[in-house]
Amino acid sequence: MAKRLNLFFDADDTILDFDAAETAAVTRIFEEYGLINNKGIVEVYKEKNGDCWREFEQGKLERSQIGYQRFKRTFDTFNIQTDLDIDALNKKYWGYLGDQYQVIDGSKELLDYLCDKHNLYIITNGTTSVQNNRFKLSGYDKYFIKRYISEQIGSKKPEKEFFSFIENDLKGIDREISYVIGDSLTSDIKAGENANIKTVWYNRKHLTNNTSIIPDYEVNDYKQLLDLINKLAEV
Repeated sequence: MAKRLNLFFDADDTILDFDAAETAAVTRIFEEYGLINNKGIVEVYKEKNGDCWREFEQGKLERSQIGYQRFKRTFDTFNIQTDLDIDALNKKYWGYLGDQYQVIDGSKELLDYLCDKHNLYIITNGTTSVQNNRFKLSGYDKYFIKRYISEQIGSKKPEKEFFSFIENDLKGIDREISYVIGDSLTSDIKAGENANIKTVWYNRKHLTNNTSIIPDYEVNDYKQLLDLINKLAEV
């Protein structure tokens, strides 16, 4: 008889298409503020935003600083001198991002298949209001028993405290049947490693692992992921 697994899914770029959502939201902001004509500004913003979130994961930047810093660093790159209220601009950006609910192709079919067979959870470092609205608008909130959002629980992936909170909330985690699934080595896979939970690196972009973080499994698409889950459930 197949086992019922506990599957802890990362949200962005594992289930939700954050790249598409981010592009749409930040393009709208730059158009609204008359900044879109700076060639390449969307791409530079995305680079600076990624840097800020990595610094957040590493404890080098506070969550409250991310919004200001990503836009400030972008403006500095283009030598944009502005008296804009960056915090207000960022707040508006969060609203636009929360309206974006693009999903990765094939994720609905994957979740439709898994939701009745296994216990599905979301683990994300995103912002509470943004993530909750995106899951609601996408209709994906129905698939997951709970969403664990770092802003809500007071710790972030990959900190040990993140899964300590979850384990306490769930009254324990059976590590023999539990897996962390995500696209980020430094956030998702490291979080699983720190919590002694087996990990699946969802590497759909075929990235090279240049870190010391070693996932238990690696898949490149949902078919491979589904095949792996079915195999693990039968072991």
